[in-house]
Amino acid sequence: MSLVHINPDKCIACTICQVHCPVAKVTPNFLGPRLIGPAYERFRLLDVAEDESLHYCANCKNCDIACPQGVAISTLNMEALCGYTERNGDK
Repeated sequence: MSLVHINPDKCIACTICQVHCPVAKVTPNFLGPRLIGPAYERFRLLDVAEDESLHYCANCKNCDIACPQGVAISTLNMEALCGYTERNGDK
């Protein structure tokens, strides 16, 4: 259950967040802020997808700062991580 309603459809998939993400630059294990945030949020709303890649997000908020549409990507990521941890435990 989301604490804050963030519309993932505001994301225009420009990948600017990906370019500014320090984690995505150093590990292929992290799918990146756009995929883990707005793209996967659509699936999470339907309860059909989760990804362990969430654990790699450092919550640095570079994605939020870089997003030209003002999507709170880091909030989507942290809420998704919270839900994942509640369902699966801390892995």
